[in-house]
Amino acid sequence: NAGQDISTHGRNSERAIHSVRDFLRNAAPSDVIIPGGAKIYQRYLRFSKTVPALCRELGQPTDKLTFRDYTGFVSVWLKEQEEPKRQISFRQGKQRHITATNA
Repeated sequence: NAGQDISTHGRNSERAIHSVRDFLRNAAPSDVIIPGGAKIYQRYLRFSKTVPALCRELGQPTDKLTFRDYTGFVSVWLKEQEEPKRQISFRQGKQRHITATNA
């Protein structure tokens, strides 16, 4: 597709997160601000540290974790970490409000 550059991440999660973030930023409406890849990666690292404990609670070995299990963990963790959305204002002749998502 035009405008969609293929980017390899070489099994590097930080590089993959930056690439996906940039792809989503290009696809998002202009009034949606997506945090930078570094911030998203730091949240990913915090989440990753919780996975072994979640697996222990469920009696599920981490190497046997299914995709559904993992995405369930992600969903619960994100809800527990949820921060309120905030408005960012820019003044350029008139005031605009841009919704900033938290990552």
